Amino acid sequence: MRSVEATRLDGTCNSFILREKLRISDNGSSLAPILHITRSVVVTILKIVPMKGKREVLLEILHSIENALQGRAACVDCCVLEEPVGKRAILYFDQWSSPEDLALHIRSELFLRMLVAMELAAHPPEINFHEIASTREFSWIKALRGQSGEWVGRTRPA
Repeated sequence: MRSVEATRLDGTCNSFILREKLRISDNGSSLAPILHITRSVVVTILKIVPMKGKREVLLEILHSIENALQGRAACVDCCVLEEPVGKRAILYFDQWSSPEDLALHIRSELFLRMLVAMELAAHPPEINFHEIASTREFSWIKALRGQSGEWVGRTRPA
């Protein structure tokens, strides 16, 4: 798995990949809770380096997609990020409640904007679709490290 260091322009992108309706049950053992997901979620990750002079236009297009997707039930979340200073890439993430919902979006007029944005790339953009069938939370870390409750860091969470 590859991590991306990025800062959201408006500072509001919080754990969008993990926000899916989950039923979590504990089987009573020291093993991690069993996660029951009624369906897979799909996350789109687009990394694009704009052509010289096209950064603002590209950001405008991606933000227009982000704004249009807000409030749509099938799109769990969407955000546009820029890599830290000195890097040129723009990152676009969205999360769909099912592969079928993403497929409908890809066939939509709105997705044409994404294709236009990709045309503004200095070189072929990277786009990946990740289908996620299960997610584990902090309780999994506790289960793997034992139930001692000891924290490795300097401060203990409240």
